[in-house]
Parts: sequence; structure tokens; C-alpha cells
Amino acid sequence: DVVKGADSLSAILPGDIAEDDITAVLCFVIEADQITFETVEVSPKISTPPVLKLAAEQAPTGRVEREKTTRSNESTSIRVAVEKVDQLINLVGELVITQSMLAQRSSELDPVNHGDLITSMGQLQRNARDLQESVMSIRMMPMEYVFSRYPRLVRDLAGKLGKQVELTLVGSSTELDKSLIERIIDPLTHLVRNSLDHGIELPEKRLA
Repeated sequence: DVVKGADSLSAILPGDIAEDDITAVLCFVIEADQITFETVEVSPKISTPPVLKLAAEQAPTGRVEREKTTRSNESTSIRVAVEKVDQLINLVGELVITQSMLAQRSSELDPVNHGDLITSMGQLQRNARDLQESVMSIRMMPMEYVFSRYPRLVRDLAGKLGKQVELTLVGSSTELDKSLIERIIDPLTHLVRNSLDHGIELPEKRLA
């Protein structure tokens, strides 16, 4: 740091520098008797407590990890229109039909003369079947999609009716076609409501 006065110039030089070295440099500009030296005490630097320092160092890392996790979750799924999925399923279905026709014709060939072709047709049949199963699984949804709304429904309705109800859900991981899932939501909900309305007795009537 340099401080300029009316007839003087002061400078603070940090570090362990010999006075002779400073004088040797300044003698090219001013006389040696014009140079004076003073020692300035510097307050010790307060270090960050280890715990706080560790937390400060870990904070960016945690934020980066959360960002990575978010990007990872976003990259594991995509939104596709149902029409496109149905079109893909139809095309795969036509492919399986064509494969079946070829397999039927290839079965009429002589295995000795057309062994490689028959082997290739067998591989095509396996690939077509795997492709069909994979595509069909795209439309599959777990029953959890339907069951997830029932705990609150049962709790609210049981409280309104003054009944004691314990809900047990079994088979939430079972998968059904999306169109079938959508069609059974209302009937199942109606069954649950009727069970609470007419199938579950009031506590006092049950004791009697």
C-alpha cells in the first residue's frame, strides 16, 4: 500500500525484505539519509473454524450433486403422445404378422439346402417377439396409479360417516394396459364408496 503526503511518500511492503535491499533500489532516485524504516505489526489472520470451513467447502458439492440428480431424473423419462405409442404398437404388430408368414414359408424349405436361412428366420422370430413384448410394456401402468387415491378417500369418507376403517392395499405393483387402467378407475372408486357406505357398520352397531 502506498500513501502520498505533502512532502513525503510512504509505502507498506509486506513480507521479509531487508532494509539494505530497499535502500539500494531507492538510491537511484533519492539520497540514503532521506529513507526511514518503521516496523508495522500486522494482526494475525483469523482462520475459519474447521466445522464452518468444512460446511462451506461441502455446500457447493451438495448443490452440484443435487443438480446432477435432477438432470439424471429428467433424462430417465420422456413424454410421448399416446397416438405415437399406438402407432408404434400397430407397426410392430404388422411386423410380427409378416414374420409369421415368412416363418411358415421357410418351414417348407429343405433344411439341408437352406439351413442358414431357416436359422436366420428363427432368430428373426425371437427378435420380433422380444420387440413386441417391449413395445407392449410401454402402455403398461402399475395399479398404484389407481390405488394411490384411495387412502385419502377412505380416510375422509370414514371420518364423515363416523366409521372405523382400516384400508389394506394388495397388488399395487401389478401392471395393466393404460386404457384398461383408465376404464376401471371409476368402477373401483364406486365399489370403495359403497363398501364404506353399506358394507361397514358403525362402531356401536358392531358392538351390539
